[in-house]
Amino acid sequence: MDAHRMDPETVERLLAGSVPDGHGGLEMLRRLLAAARAAPRPQELVGEAAAVRAFRMTYAGGVTRPR
Repeated sequence: MDAHRMDPETVERLLAGSVPDGHGGLEMLRRLLAAARAAPRPQELVGEAAAVRAFRMTYAGGVTRPR
């Protein structure tokens, strides 16, 4: 593996969370992927309902965009 390419096996192991700690330069990427897999904390969901409503209104034609 070089600095810009990963072999498919390494990618699959990263996505599965099975790359051991300190495995080369992959530690930060492993931590990022672990955080992305984690369940959201309650404070991260504040405003979710309003955001979903706004998204739905926009894509349902309820909001017009200025030209």
